[in-house]
Amino acid sequence: MVPNLAAFPEIMGQRRCGFPYEPSDVDSLAHAFRLAESIGESRWHEQWDAALAKATDDSADANYLRLMGIYDATPEHDSRTPQCKIL
Repeated sequence: MVPNLAAFPEIMGQRRCGFPYEPSDVDSLAHAFRLAESIGESRWHEQWDAALAKATDDSADANYLRLMGIYDATPEHDSRTPQCKIL
């Protein structure tokens, strides 16, 4: 169960690996539990695989590589020397 607020929807991969509910809405939470209880074993395996893939995609190493790719794509960036401006 994951509250549908802040970054949680993105973290859970557009609802592929979790059961969202609206905070402060007990009916929404109950619905999420009923949904989780009703899915079959193959759907549980799909959710598990999606959660593992999402965890791998969001690892510190993966985020570092994405960030370095962004820096390397900027024309001002020279990866050999830090760019510091003295004011």
